[in-house]
Amino acid sequence: MGVDDMKKVTKVTRQRKPGRYNVYLDDEFALAVDEKILIKYDLFKGTELEDDALKEIEAAEFEQKAYTKALVYACLLYTSPSPRDGLLSRMPSSA
Repeated sequence: MGVDDMKKVTKVTRQRKPGRYNVYLDDEFALAVDEKILIKYDLFKGTELEDDALKEIEAAEFEQKAYTKALVYACLLYTSPSPRDGLLSRMPSSA
């Protein structure tokens, strides 16, 4: 791969959403990533990336989004009352 195939991180900005960042390659918006991905792949100004590395980062970001969403749903399962619990509380007791 030649030097021309490399893309350079030219800017990283924080999103309004906590823990999310926008990454610009060669002065153009490229992708939004989680803070963990930003650190793991050293996505800071001046870092050069090959196309293969960029594909790996995009895949890792997809996995991170899925993991985060799964945590949100898991928390909802354990904190939200289920409809079944409401029905059981309204049933007459057999005494």
